[in-house]
Amino acid sequence: MTFSQDELQLLIKKVEKGQAKARKRIVVAIIIPTITAIIYLGFTIWLIDTKQNELKGIEVELTNRKQELSRVGQELSQR
Repeated sequence: MTFSQDELQLLIKKVEKGQAKARKRIVVAIIIPTITAIIYLGFTIWLIDTKQNELKGIEVELTNRKQELSRVGQELSQR
């Protein structure tokens, strides 16, 4: 079976179109999940940072209350 030059060109164009579609599918299959993962990671890091700052504030508040209770205890023991 032999093909004419026009038939070969047509086949080459079809193969090239198919390859281009396959490349687009691969790019979409890789890029969209990657971008989603990066956004999720960024959000998770932001949440962790927010909670750490919140915990630092609570820790400072607890330290202040402990000092205040210690001071009040000393005052009561001196009376």
